[in-house]
Amino acid sequence: MNTLIENNKLIAEFMGIKPKMESPDVYTYSDNPFISVRESNPEKVMESIVKYVKYDTDWNWLMPVIRKIEELGNDVLITTNYIQIAFDEGEQFIVIDDFGIKIDSVYNAVIEFINWYNNK
Repeated sequence: MNTLIENNKLIAEFMGIKPKMESPDVYTYSDNPFISVRESNPEKVMESIVKYVKYDTDWNWLMPVIRKIEELGNDVLITTNYIQIAFDEGEQFIVIDDFGIKIDSVYNAVIEFINWYNNK
């Protein structure tokens, strides 16, 4: 699995996206009308979901992740070429200031935050 797929899976799981078991051999996920998946195991469903999500390329996918990070009590500041996430009651910061593509910077900061959040 490449890093992009692993990162999008990390975000999807953070956002609570997961397969639903309909029966012992049937797992599904539906985000009608956009995606509907039915497979024999949850791993295959997640594979399909991760191929579909666009956290790395679409602000409409990425901004709800930012909102969830803020709802967890963290401060997020995004400017032209800079993103800062203050977490752990303001004791720690993720700062990305690379003057690259803005969505890439925000996406990378989100990945760093979720990794921290999952390990705390």
